[in-house]
Amino acid sequence: MSSAIAASPTVEIEVIHEGSRSILAPQEWAEILGKAGFARVSIRSRRSGDTPGVENIGSARQPRYRVTAFLRNDRIILPPSSQFNKRELGNIKDWLRKLQQGDGDASGSLQGPFGLPAAQLDRVRNQMASRVDINTKEKPRAAVVDELTANQDFSLAISALLRQKIVRTERTSQELKGLATGTALAVLLRPVGLGLQPRKDGTRWSVIEKKRDNPVWPVGWDSDQSAARTVPVLGKQVETQVVTLSLNDAL
Repeated sequence: MSSAIAASPTVEIEVIHEGSRSILAPQEWAEILGKAGFARVSIRSRRSGDTPGVENIGSARQPRYRVTAFLRNDRIILPPSSQFNKRELGNIKDWLRKLQQGDGDASGSLQGPFGLPAAQLDRVRNQMASRVDINTKEKPRAAVVDELTANQDFSLAISALLRQKIVRTERTSQELKGLATGTALAVLLRPVGLGLQPRKDGTRWSVIEKKRDNPVWPVGWDSDQSAARTVPVLGKQVETQVVTLSLNDAL
């Protein structure tokens, strides 16, 4: 029994609070959802563009789900349209179990980041996984972007206006050799207020302006491994270059 539970995908939930008759409703629902089995519960007020849904923020092999739900009139609305009150803890647990097992209404409309199914997301991740094998420091930013996207198995669309925005910026000050191509491109475009977005067909990418409601390729993804395996690696000491710098320059 314990092994089956351990194998179940982790599910976190973000609840959009649209108002309630009780000022304690958010705290009460946070406790209820925690008891239902959600690994992480967060509750906030509504912002423009919020929609209910389920995203796989893990991978096809190791799924990890993020649910966006609504709290309206003291009822939780789980995607696509299931509504529960505070006394229906058992029904909420059933909804969560069906999602984890892939046989519920929510899992039927499951999408990952950028609205891509898990298999499609894995494909675009693989496209951006190749390592940068060129030196980038002190090179023109636009030239580095061109080099990193040349001879790839995807095409990159960028408007003349946004390309000029990149051309007009300073040279890149960072050495990105050895990083994944997607990470390097995200690092290059972020200071210019731009980002990468995969298109639905999975073979083309676009450079777009980075806005709150415009998701772009991140500098890094959450690890598929548990914290127990990843945290110790962060504390590992590695030898690096020795840099001599005066205190004034450092400050």
